[in-house]
Amino acid sequence: MRPTITDAIRSLAPDAAFSVDAGAIIAWESSVPQPDQAAIQAELARLIAAYDADEWKRNRQEEYPGLDHLIVALWEQTVEGRPASAAEVQALREAIKAKYPKPGA
Repeated sequence: MRPTITDAIRSLAPDAAFSVDAGAIIAWESSVPQPDQAAIQAELARLIAAYDADEWKRNRQEEYPGLDHLIVALWEQTVEGRPASAAEVQALREAIKAKYPKPGA
């Protein structure tokens, strides 16, 4: 989920107790200094940029074969001497990597 104002405040003041409604602090119940709105907005922008930069990772994770599929493929290759399953899994992984490349790669 994309970062919110609450995430930005928690990032700036992890030990603070506060309440947020409609994107604004409505109660600051902490001895930790309250960050000003500019600091909160800057932190939110930073968190969103980091989140957006990792979109390729999230997309890959959603489409990669599950652990059960990987275990069966490895078992068939290693124990049963049938490499076709592992080759299919690797081909699928390569296709997903091509579909969602790392930035700058």
